[in-house]
Amino acid sequence: MLEAINLKFNIVTAISSSEEEELVVALLDSQGCNILYRALELSSLNRFLRDCSLEVIIIVSKDFMSSKDLMSISNKYGKYRFIQTDTKSSGISNLVTEISQISKSTSTANLVRRQNLSTIIGSPGAPGVSTIVNHLATKLAATIIAANHHNLRPKTIGKVITTSALIQQLNKIDTDRVIIDGGSTTLLTTTLADRRLNAHWLSECVACSSDLLYTVNSDENGMYYLKNFIKDYTNLIDPPKIIYILNKQRFDRMGQLIQRQFLELTAGYESIQIPYDLRAQRMITNTTKRLTFWSSDTFSKQINKIGVQLT
Repeated sequence: MLEAINLKFNIVTAISSSEEEELVVALLDSQGCNILYRALELSSLNRFLRDCSLEVIIIVSKDFMSSKDLMSISNKYGKYRFIQTDTKSSGISNLVTEISQISKSTSTANLVRRQNLSTIIGSPGAPGVSTIVNHLATKLAATIIAANHHNLRPKTIGKVITTSALIQQLNKIDTDRVIIDGGSTTLLTTTLADRRLNAHWLSECVACSSDLLYTVNSDENGMYYLKNFIKDYTNLIDPPKIIYILNKQRFDRMGQLIQRQFLELTAGYESIQIPYDLRAQRMITNTTKRLTFWSSDTFSKQINKIGVQLT
């Protein structure tokens, strides 16, 4: 039996099966939640949320609406929290735990942007996020913060803090420059609606950063991810300023085609193209000569351009 933890949340249910809805309602009621409304279909849910002035959590069964409809309505009513869950008996047992995590993260809504903070993320496929973070941190004399659930990062001469408690760590840093290695993501609206650890950490990064940099590889997969990311990014409410980075740019025929696609997709946004350079893939060590070696090449010049845009 679940221990009562008195969640005290206002709940709206959007569950197709009346039997499963009764189980969810009974469970949440026993935990102190207030069931405000039971939506029978998407249109009725829309009408309720349109006129609702309270802070609510919407519990959505996976068969109530399509993923596309869920993304659309969650973007439309961004001030509310949506939880899509399996309302079968095997999934209901995790619902209270999932909702209780929200109470631990309510401070996210009150986060403010910090002018000294930038986050770099990238598409799947290792587009060099950590390498760019390292070089930018060297350029700006910045501290690097990475989540402990990310992969091991390259060595750097700068200070690197690995933590899952982002806000607590940021509160220890005053006005020093900070660059966050945010890892990879595809659609930010989907990631930010996710309540799991990795997604919650990234949502705090986006909420606190004055600048967001999104990196893709110079290939067809990179352009596919970029197209979908930009389309999705326009749905965010009050997003940070964004800079798009085309990494490992090549100058052959295919590289020139990718370059044109990149410029077309990012028209109207700030963008930077970083050339492919084997030397830039090496780990930065404590040897000053290694850093001086790059001081005049094209890679370093492009990193400098990004640094100027962040200052």
